[in-house]
Amino acid sequence: MLYEYMHQPPLTPYTHQQRQLIYTFRYHLLHNPHSLTKFLRCINWNNEEQCLEAITIIRMWDAIDPHEALQLLTRNYTNIHIRSYGVQQLSSIDESSLR
Repeated sequence: MLYEYMHQPPLTPYTHQQRQLIYTFRYHLLHNPHSLTKFLRCINWNNEEQCLEAITIIRMWDAIDPHEALQLLTRNYTNIHIRSYGVQQLSSIDESSLR
């Protein structure tokens, strides 16, 4: 089931149960760069504990590709730490890989 959720289109809404499952298995997703944005969509940004967990865990995540990093700069991700991480990931991209 978790695998299926990670391969859904980026803006597919999750049910409460799906969000809980993704959050529960967040450490199993660390080595799947494409799952970062999906994990972040499961965070309750009004819950301080979940916010701190998200900010901490993104530093452990495998490097994300430019497309994923750009998604972190959209209006869907307003947390300054998440946006900063997106900028950091874009800054570390080799210019030749953008061509």
